[in-house]
Amino acid sequence: MSNPFKLHQINGTHAYVLQTHRRLMTECLPDLDIHPLHGSERSLQLIQQRYRLPHQPFFLQQVHGAEAITLHEPPSTHFWTSADACYTFQKNIVCAVMTADCLPVLITDSQTSFVAAVHCGWRSLYEDILTKILNKISTDNPLIVWFGPAICQNHYQVDQAFKNHYLKAHPTAAKAFTRVIDGHCYADIAIMARVQLQHFEVANLYLNERCTYEDPDYYSWRRNKTKARQASLIWMST
Repeated sequence: MSNPFKLHQINGTHAYVLQTHRRLMTECLPDLDIHPLHGSERSLQLIQQRYRLPHQPFFLQQVHGAEAITLHEPPSTHFWTSADACYTFQKNIVCAVMTADCLPVLITDSQTSFVAAVHCGWRSLYEDILTKILNKISTDNPLIVWFGPAICQNHYQVDQAFKNHYLKAHPTAAKAFTRVIDGHCYADIAIMARVQLQHFEVANLYLNERCTYEDPDYYSWRRNKTKARQASLIWMST
């Protein structure tokens, strides 16, 4: 898959996805860390220039909640608000989230009438973040959805209390969990997200099967407690 990836296009409007990783621009940005507190604004400016983004990406103060905000114009600073999702109906505005094991979900619809970026950790999914943002957007068109790199089930161990707590609120997500052995099991965060999409018409779902824990090109908090991050970006343009 190319990077940036053309997620969808119709009537001259395109929805583009860009996924960063450590080796995205090794000739000028070795070991890229996208987090604004660790990297530099120069890194983001170079990414903007190389991949022809409408503007430099700016990032939310992600708090593992379910708040989603509408962007009416490009942000001008990082962490200007606390939220774990953003969306826009305007062209040339970049929606962006950072991850390091959590699942980035990027969304548009069949008419490319909006784009959205969602940071899906288990806490946000527990609070129905995908359901809430899609209800706010309220499109009548089928969805086009992209799941970015995230930790895979083989490495996402949780305890029995976690499974019981999650399924008490989301009983239809049972298939996201393996059988409990010695008080522990494994969870599939992508399945947890897909359960919420069952309430909506999805025309295409693109799955990135790269595991952030296994793939050294991606940062993984569970692998080594890193504070570094990769980013998932989506925007519309003509």
